[in-house]
Amino acid sequence: MGYKRPAKIYKLVFAEDDMAGLEVKARSMSTGDLLDMAPLLDLKLSASPTAEEMESIAELLERFADVLVSWNLEDEDDQPVPATLEGLLDQDIDFVMRIIMAWADAVSGVPAPLPEPSPGGEPSLAASIPMDVS
Repeated sequence: MGYKRPAKIYKLVFAEDDMAGLEVKARSMSTGDLLDMAPLLDLKLSASPTAEEMESIAELLERFADVLVSWNLEDEDDQPVPATLEGLLDQDIDFVMRIIMAWADAVSGVPAPLPEPSPGGEPSLAASIPMDVS
């Protein structure tokens, strides 16, 4: 009997003022799929997006919708927004892109910010020993 790896689910919790309380769960994807998706993550929309840019955004949203498991997002009427492509398409692009970028950071292993650095301590004795070069 072989090893079957369980699916990895990332829980993204947002603390920024305008997104505080939002929780999103999304699956990982294969390394190959992530590599294919990488150019789409770097896409910057121009003021007047071209048809190619719009197609790339549509592909990015479709790919992310495939891994989106759930979220606690509600609409103006306090109704749950489905965690689907249609649910993504009903949101502002900047909101969706922040979620996708947080997911991409989690999937690619970008670590959380490190804690405050420790104090510098004393200088190393080895560094303070004078050396004579002959």
